[in-house]
Amino acid sequence: MADIKAGLTATLIFIVLLLAAKQPIFVSAALAGSAYLGVRLLLAPKTVPTEKPWLEPLAMRWSGRNELTGERLASLLQLTGRLRQQSELTSVVDEHLVYVKRACAPYRLGATPTGQARTELLTLFELVEGRLLRLAEAHRRNDDRALASELIALRQTLLELVPEPKMENKHR
Repeated sequence: MADIKAGLTATLIFIVLLLAAKQPIFVSAALAGSAYLGVRLLLAPKTVPTEKPWLEPLAMRWSGRNELTGERLASLLQLTGRLRQQSELTSVVDEHLVYVKRACAPYRLGATPTGQARTELLTLFELVEGRLLRLAEAHRRNDDRALASELIALRQTLLELVPEPKMENKHR
């Protein structure tokens, strides 16, 4: 709807500028394009619709039935919550979370996995959790290496700026 209103506004402005104001076609087109963008921005939705979280309630429901599946899912969700706080890992965590959401989607409305499906879900949770833990460890090691190299560079700079005092042997 916003596109239609913006398009109609831009067309009206183009015609008025071209015919009534006797502006050149390029000026009219440029101003009409600007009007289109302005109206389009003004009429754009103000909020992005977000999906209601459903994995956390699912984990709680499964945990309430004394299920290992619920505990594993809750543990995985806590891990993803911690890792998403690090901006470098957010996209990787979201990619892994898509697999978990896909696997849990059939149980979204209240069914509980049993038999082979339960085993497959537990295996998936274990694999994703292990992968995320390895990614977090690799990220931490990279941060440690970067910090160590910064400290070495800082020490070198300090040695260059403030040379260590040389001890002279006065008892010769």
